[in-house]
Amino acid sequence: ITTKIEHPSVFEVFKNLEARGYEVVYLDVDANGIINLTQLEEELNKDVLLVSVMWVNNIVGSIQPIDKVIKLVKKYPKVKLHVDVVQGICKIVPNFDFNDIDLLSLSGHKIYAPKGIGLLAVRENVELASRLYGASNQYKIKPGTLDLALVVALCKAVKIFAPQVEEHFIYVQALNKQLREKVSKFKNIIINSPENASPYIFNISIPNIQGETLLHYLEEDEIFVSTGSACSSKLKKPEKTIYAMTNSLERATTSVRISLSHLTTSQEVEKLIKALEKLENV
Repeated sequence: ITTKIEHPSVFEVFKNLEARGYEVVYLDVDANGIINLTQLEEELNKDVLLVSVMWVNNIVGSIQPIDKVIKLVKKYPKVKLHVDVVQGICKIVPNFDFNDIDLLSLSGHKIYAPKGIGLLAVRENVELASRLYGASNQYKIKPGTLDLALVVALCKAVKIFAPQVEEHFIYVQALNKQLREKVSKFKNIIINSPENASPYIFNISIPNIQGETLLHYLEEDEIFVSTGSACSSKLKKPEKTIYAMTNSLERATTSVRISLSHLTTSQEVEKLIKALEKLENV
């Protein structure tokens, strides 16, 4: 069981499992990008092997009720729960205990560690089958010599930014509010990110302008946004998260993702607002 809005690194794994004969259920989401917990409860049974639900969506920033997902999954001891915490770790204060998750994955570059380092945390009683073969290090799951510098950098990033979660959240929340208040007044722009989403992600659609066109327009002002997952935005397909939320092909093909951080300034947000304002009568 997974959701219709997972990152491709998870979503495509389930598609592969489906092609290999496993039955996969893709949970619906509402207009705010939140999964249907009733559907999850109805689909859970003793035959389910795995549930994978992302904590924070990478396209619109919707925050899933992982605490409630944990409670439902715990009713079935054989079911394992994987949570993609990439967009939440060191950014959002969790309302759940990480020890209640069986598998947890994160990517270092989202918290200012170098690219090329990530982490899969696995509960001690969970055995994973090897997919790569060679040396027996890393429990035979990822054989090969570790890049110690990358490992240390990831650990250091967590040590630096985990204690600053609340401080950075409040700062970025103010930037998000500044952006939302101004953009909501532009008649030609639809805000896709719900108000209670992660403040680090702000997604919009301008129905008469393709996302790729808007991306290049903003590039001219040295404002850099994305039309989807940064690692797969060149595919030029309707954005599946936006489509799952809205059932609108137009909004799904004209959306862009704006990323904010504690390094973003109010002046930079204002510059973006002015660039978008120029498009109001296009």
